[in-house]
Amino acid sequence: MPSQRTRCYSSLRVNTTTVRSTSGISQSSSERLALPRKRIQTLQALRGIAFLMVFTSHCSFIKGVSGGALLDYAGAAGVSIFLVLTGFLWYVNGYDRSLPTGTKDAFGRVLAKASRFYPLHLATLLAALPFLALFVIKGGSVLTAFVELAFNVTLLQSWVPVKEIYFSLNGVSWYLSTYLFLALVAPYVVTAVGRSRWLETPLSAVMACVVLFAAECMWCLVAFAAPASHWLVYVFPPARVFELIAGAVVGRLYVEHRNEPVFYKISLGGGGCSLLWLRSC
Repeated sequence: MPSQRTRCYSSLRVNTTTVRSTSGISQSSSERLALPRKRIQTLQALRGIAFLMVFTSHCSFIKGVSGGALLDYAGAAGVSIFLVLTGFLWYVNGYDRSLPTGTKDAFGRVLAKASRFYPLHLATLLAALPFLALFVIKGGSVLTAFVELAFNVTLLQSWVPVKEIYFSLNGVSWYLSTYLFLALVAPYVVTAVGRSRWLETPLSAVMACVVLFAAECMWCLVAFAAPASHWLVYVFPPARVFELIAGAVVGRLYVEHRNEPVFYKISLGGGGCSLLWLRSC
């Protein structure tokens, strides 16, 4: 019959083994979940390229062949790259946890996102106010000036199909307005993409990107027949959900197949399809 000391030693040994085993599982799981977060830092280079594309497209003082800015049409492609990367990163950073989809949580997420850049937005808005005052001094409508200011302060300008509104004051801030809508729908997109059985294989994910690309092309063809075609295709927030979904699809492809050798070839095709949102409207 084993002694008290032997039983205690056996119990301690079992407990130690269990703790080690459990710790190993936790560590392995943590490393597995942290892997994508570590690797996606390399996407900063792609962000830099997209930024230069957007920046140079607004440098009207550097004339290009067409007479406009040097890379006049590159800005639209740069915006698309930003949006696809946004969908990609939101999926990679949220696939392993349940994202809140309630109305209160969704708006809380939007406010959290806005708090990061709103002070800078407000600063650039204040810098543009002298131009708005000059507009009124030269005989412009005070009501128009007030409406432009109101929509810019609330970051709702991208919802108005009037160029003088969505490109008013700090014109590029329309992107922030659209971005907030994408932040609102992001939990639904990430959840839907993560649960979809149609995206379980790399080939199906690539095909999904192709379908999304075709769907947006169809939307563009329909929108071009409308009076506010530029707004419908380029600025209207729901129209940019295509790129957000495409980025999330590539994000799932990356998460689930990053350790497979074939992934790198297939992801190149999927990522290429996602990033080919070259808009020229």
